Amino acid sequence: MRTDDGKYKIVFKRAWDDGTAAIVVSGAELMARLAVLVPPPRFHTTRYFGCFAPRSKLRRLVVPLSPEAPAPKERNAANAMDCDRSDCGHRYRLSWAQALSKVFEVDLAICPRCHQKGMQQIAVIHDARVLRAMLASIERAPAPA
Repeated sequence: MRTDDGKYKIVFKRAWDDGTAAIVVSGAELMARLAVLVPPPRFHTTRYFGCFAPRSKLRRLVVPLSPEAPAPKERNAANAMDCDRSDCGHRYRLSWAQALSKVFEVDLAICPRCHQKGMQQIAVIHDARVLRAMLASIERAPAPA
């Protein structure tokens, strides 16, 4: 319930041991208390115990078997860094292009010069010296007209 001074009064079902029956909090404090109650993404809020627990020895007797899953595809060094594909194995992982597009609202597949779609990743640079040299050469280059 909101009070006259803009704060919120929270009345408890039962009084605490010290006799407190209600507390008064500001709007920001109320939001902080409510935010703590929201579970993180992809967090299981239902817990199973007994024969339904994930590691129970009796689980196979009460839970139906899932259908056979296809064997995972072999990954080699050529496609180990490529997570744009649907068979990547990381269900929730985004590629760098997808993450940058989501955060900065920039489509990295569109060419900045001709504005056509079709740009592709051609290299991944891990060496800081090479990256610094490339950025320095871009800064020195004259701007295209």
